Amino acid sequence: MGLARDLVELEAQLRGRAGLDLFSPLERSGLLETPECASVLENTRSMDPAHVVRLCLQALRIQYEETQPRLLDAELVALCLSISRGLRVPPRV
Repeated sequence: MGLARDLVELEAQLRGRAGLDLFSPLERSGLLETPECASVLENTRSMDPAHVVRLCLQALRIQYEETQPRLLDAELVALCLSISRGLRVPPRV
């Protein structure tokens, strides 16, 4: 999964970069002007579309697996905050 990992790291490097819009048309996105993107593009030039889709799915899986443990932490923090503030259940009438 070397190239998939490279994609995940590339996205992390480019996230929040001014002047870069990954959802704009490619020519106007600014992506092609970034040096970090050049090596990844070189490695994917000869790939057929099915391999590119698989590569994207692998990169998304890596991100999901890296994010999943932190989602549980966020849920626990939210629960602790609501408990510390005192959950008040209105009385039933």
